[in-house]
Amino acid sequence: MKRLFILYILLSTKIIWAKNDVETLRKVFIIASEDINKAKALHQYFENKGNITEPTELAYKGATIALMAKFSVGPHTKLKYVNRALEIINEAVRKDPGKF
Repeated sequence: MKRLFILYILLSTKIIWAKNDVETLRKVFIIASEDINKAKALHQYFENKGNITEPTELAYKGATIALMAKFSVGPHTKLKYVNRALEIINEAVRKDPGKF
């Protein structure tokens, strides 16, 4: 419950992205990887965020979509999420190949 509260606070105040703090983003992603509801919250955040230009943040958006595949039921849905995640992660790599 404490982790869910922390995730909610971080996402609702958007302090993660204000400083572009990769360490905080990594922690939030790890928390989201443990529970479908937390993964959905992070996925919804990225969907509402709109156009993301920073490559690391874009890669985390793709990884979050991959989490949705992890928690989804049915091969068609899983494949849809995985393909979309790969598109976004590849875009992040194209934007800054040296970083990844």
